[in-house]
Order: sequence, then C-alpha cells, then structure tokens
Amino acid sequence: MNANKSSQFSSQLCGPVKIIIFVLILLIGSLIVFVTSRYLDPSDLGGYLAYRAEDTVNLIRYSVLIHATISFLVLLLASVLVFFRIEQKFPRTHRTIGRLIVFSTLLFLVPTGFVLSYHALGGISGKILFSLLTLLSMIFIAQGFYTALKRKLHQHRKWMLRFYIVLSSAVWLRINLFICFQVKWIISENDYLWCAILSWVPQLIILEFYFWWKDKKRTE
Repeated sequence: MNANKSSQFSSQLCGPVKIIIFVLILLIGSLIVFVTSRYLDPSDLGGYLAYRAEDTVNLIRYSVLIHATISFLVLLLASVLVFFRIEQKFPRTHRTIGRLIVFSTLLFLVPTGFVLSYHALGGISGKILFSLLTLLSMIFIAQGFYTALKRKLHQHRKWMLRFYIVLSSAVWLRINLFICFQVKWIISENDYLWCAILSWVPQLIILEFYFWWKDKKRTE
C-alpha cells in the first residue's frame, strides 16, 4: 500500500515538473526565434553576421533563419512526444509527428546546421564542436527512424531521447550563457565553447548511464 502511495505521489509530482520544463524550453525556444527574426532585415549586418565575408552573408543569414525556425517547430513537436507520451492513446498522431520531425531534421536542420557549424564562433574548436553536434543529430534521428520502421520500440525511444538532448542544446546554451554572463559580465571565446559543451555533453553522458542502469536492472 505504501509503495502504491509512493508511486502515485511520484507520478503526481512528475506531471507538474514535466509541464514546467516543457514551458521553459518552449519559452526560450520562442525567444531564440524572436531574436533571430532581426535577420529578416537585409540591412542588418550585426550580431552573428558581423565581420562576415560579403559573399557568405546571405548564405549565413538564411541558414540562421531556417535553422532557428525549424529547430523551434521540431523542438515543440519532439517535446510533446517526450513529455506527454501520446504513443499509447494516439499512435497514429505519434507516427505523423515523428515523420515530420525526421524529415524536417534531415531536410532542413542538418544541412543548415553544417553551414552554421562551418561559420561557427570559437575558431576551429567551435567548428568541430558544432559539426559534431550536427552529425550526431543526423545519426540519432536516422537511427530513431530506422528502429521505428523495424518495430524495435525500446531502441527507438533510446535514439529519440538522444536526439532530443542534442536538439534542445540550443536552449541550454542560452541558459548557460546567461548564467556565465551574470558571473563574469564579459564572455570570452573559451567561455562560449564551454557553455556549448555543457549544453549537451553532460546530459548525454547522464542519459547513457541511465540506459545502462535500466538495462542492467532488466537483466537481473
């Protein structure tokens, strides 16, 4: 009886926490899109476009706009699947949303991600870091789609959770930068790179440890 009460309490507590995280991610994601919308103005050469070669400005401008907008939409859809687990009650809706996520990522996020990685802040280290992030996004979403087609649902969920972590890294990067700015006021190139690393690497390590722990418990 106590175990049942504890389980019910955990479930009740988990619901509001999920909603808070969901709303926080979407608020910051929408703020990123709002800030990025400045680049709709062709005369705006500040911010991320500052000091860029003239022949690359438009490529970077449109890549930023597409990447930010599609990232937010994919993050919104993926958050619904991750936090609210609609696959049991609405399996067809789950599959439709999943396909939208897969094709939006492969057709828009990955190509623009590689463009922005090549022009990333942080020198060669920044280029490598963000290229790796984009490559992992492509691998995780492709594996998630493949395992879904093969009906390997346990593996499918693992791959999609990995994808969700790298997808939401843009949100956590802004949170890290905000915290860093409050502490140091002036953010150096190294600070930016560390904020970028901390936006997804520790989360991915923790997730892999969680998978290992769950699989170990299952085999005991």
